[in-house]
Amino acid sequence: MKNFGRMAIIGSGPSAVYLLKSILQNSQVLRPTLKEITVFEKNAELGVGMPYSRQTTDKYNMCNISSAEIPSLQQTLVEWLRSLSAEHLASYGLQASDIDADET
Repeated sequence: MKNFGRMAIIGSGPSAVYLLKSILQNSQVLRPTLKEITVFEKNAELGVGMPYSRQTTDKYNMCNISSAEIPSLQQTLVEWLRSLSAEHLASYGLQASDIDADET
């Protein structure tokens, strides 16, 4: 594998988020060759873009993405919350007893 060392991602919309997720999932393979990732974003908010930005679409098209296009999560919100330490949960104002799959 070629050693690129550094990568630049232009824009931080949904495609960039999915790209970063894929890189993370393959981090064991990429670690020897990829040392730095820089994301360039001209707007103040990350993770928004077509179709989620008011700059690129109107309010009637804010949700024009099929759920089939969204990759599955590696763990649920409840699983993630349950994996956090008591101190970390406290930083969110939570205790382990507050975590309920039916109310999260």
